[in-house]
Amino acid sequence: TNFKNNYLREGSLPDGGYLLPVEWHDEIISALSQANILREIGRVIQTASEHKISIVATKPQAAWVAEGQEISFTKETFNQISLNAYKIAIAIKISTELLYDSYYDIEAHLTQEFSTAIGAAEEEAMLLGDGNNMPKGLIPTLTQSASGTLQTTGAEISADDLLTLQFSLRRPYRKNSVWLTSDAGLAMIRRLKDTTGNFIWQPSLTETEPSRLFGQPIYTSEFMPAPTAGNVAVLYGDFKDYFLIGERGQMEMQPLRELYAMSGQVAYLMTSRVDSVLSNPEAIRGLKIRA
Repeated sequence: TNFKNNYLREGSLPDGGYLLPVEWHDEIISALSQANILREIGRVIQTASEHKISIVATKPQAAWVAEGQEISFTKETFNQISLNAYKIAIAIKISTELLYDSYYDIEAHLTQEFSTAIGAAEEEAMLLGDGNNMPKGLIPTLTQSASGTLQTTGAEISADDLLTLQFSLRRPYRKNSVWLTSDAGLAMIRRLKDTTGNFIWQPSLTETEPSRLFGQPIYTSEFMPAPTAGNVAVLYGDFKDYFLIGERGQMEMQPLRELYAMSGQVAYLMTSRVDSVLSNPEAIRGLKIRA
């Protein structure tokens, strides 16, 4: 399909922008999942407005009672967290000659450029963001909680530290849990051996499966902090059920044709509105390197 025709046949002109064609939008979402590891291991949901999530603050307790004894009522209370919509944007200028060149796949080019840039910015903010015009990062969220992180026993990650982290989560959360660390963190973990001299890290048998640590998948992110003093170098928990990524509507493409017309260029601006949140603070924990 010619990019120009495909583009002009979609969207709504009065509001100044065009929604992406469905087939192209799906392709970019797929590429974003590959560019942002948190989209792969977390859960993406679509939101039409501010999305409220109720979480249990206090749980009811069962108690043994004697025959005929009055049963005491306990209370279950709830808090609320919200998925908002923070805007992320990218703009690229393309020459008109390149745009109309039928031998060049503009769709593939823009998909790759946009998805790589947006995916990287999303991943960094969702891990480290300060919440100022961007999502509040997972690591700052965990470090603000008294039980969100554990400290290593020494200056480096040990097998005992990893086991302590793993079993600090209650069993229901461990079932679907995964590990997340940096390349430097993975290198440190790969050097760990058990008492018989065997590496505890298990490489994947196929290219489509992740490697495993203590029987569960391990992933890496270039934005995870290095395993140095004071840093949260390893995350472990159930991302798929409890780390939520909210998408507000579809991504939008706007052409800026007149602004660069004199230089023979057309600019394309893409915007997306997303947020992320840890819905259950018990489901994910971090391992912090002792200072």
